[in-house]
Amino acid sequence: MSIPMSKLPRTRWLTLSAMMLGTVPLPGSAASSKGDAPPAGQCPAAPDDRSICGISNPEDMAPLARTEWIIVSGYTPDSLYRVSTRTRRALNLVPGVRARWNRKVYTDCPGPLVAGGLTAHGLAVSDGHLPSLFVINHGSREAIEVYRLNPRNASLTWTGCVPIPDDMMANSVAQLKSGTLVVTSLGKPKTNVLSDIIAGRPTGDVRLWSKGKGWRTLPGSQGSGPNGLALAPDGRSIYVAMSGSRDIVRMTLDGKAKPVRSAQLDILPDNLRWTPDGALITTGMRYDPEVNARCFQGKECQPRFDVYEIRPTTLAVKSLSDRFDTKPMPITTTALRVEDELWVSSISGKNIAVFPLRPDR
Repeated sequence: MSIPMSKLPRTRWLTLSAMMLGTVPLPGSAASSKGDAPPAGQCPAAPDDRSICGISNPEDMAPLARTEWIIVSGYTPDSLYRVSTRTRRALNLVPGVRARWNRKVYTDCPGPLVAGGLTAHGLAVSDGHLPSLFVINHGSREAIEVYRLNPRNASLTWTGCVPIPDDMMANSVAQLKSGTLVVTSLGKPKTNVLSDIIAGRPTGDVRLWSKGKGWRTLPGSQGSGPNGLALAPDGRSIYVAMSGSRDIVRMTLDGKAKPVRSAQLDILPDNLRWTPDGALITTGMRYDPEVNARCFQGKECQPRFDVYEIRPTTLAVKSLSDRFDTKPMPITTTALRVEDELWVSSISGKNIAVFPLRPDR
């Protein structure tokens, strides 16, 4: 028997939506907290010997600058990992988290998370001597959890949280140098978000949060399925992956300039990341309304996917499909360039797939 979405608690409704978007089998098991997960080549049932295992439902991946660490969000309770680009081992960081609440900045935060209270989604890692990690949480509360990151071992100290408004479905996050947070909202709870995204209809927008001013909407940011988010190096613009309209949109943070759109992609683009040579990279399942609807309904699904690079100045897009050999995968969510490899995660997978990249022709 189906349960009307309007009768569900807000966090549970959002969890169901995320499950439908990524066919996430909650609850899931996290990697062991007693040590590193097995390295590449030791993943049971992995179809290749390059997969990085020991990770439950990896949704987002974010490099920690000038270190060997990739931070990975696992869309299962209390699953937040570091992965070494050197050893290919994964470690769940949540069991070792300490708390040092900065009440002056995060005055509206109700307090530290209880055990099982984190279901991690979008990530952002700030640069600097004392980097911070921002995690969108759909667990025991809808909030952006804030941590200090130790560059030496990627250990975490929780410092506060920013509660998310009731009319948001927060997806991706970035931090400006001023401390302001930029957050994409996929749509509004209790609306037909999933079918509207497939149809390309407007669903959500981009929000800004700052201490003292709280939340506001970025003018002109409305779109169909605002999903992945990347901050321009100059800090004045952002790039947003619109899953429904299947394009990448550049917006100024003052909201004064008209948004600029890339050519339409043949995928539903998900998360956005920067490559070492200054391009943007995204992945997602191929656009096929019938297949997309089946995946969103939570049915077993391994759709075709692709990976694209986007030049930030021109928004020219280029498929990487001729540079790596794909394989069937659950819905892909994040792609990273790691040296001569392509790392691809899936919110409903159990490992990070690693593909050798052939030289560009």
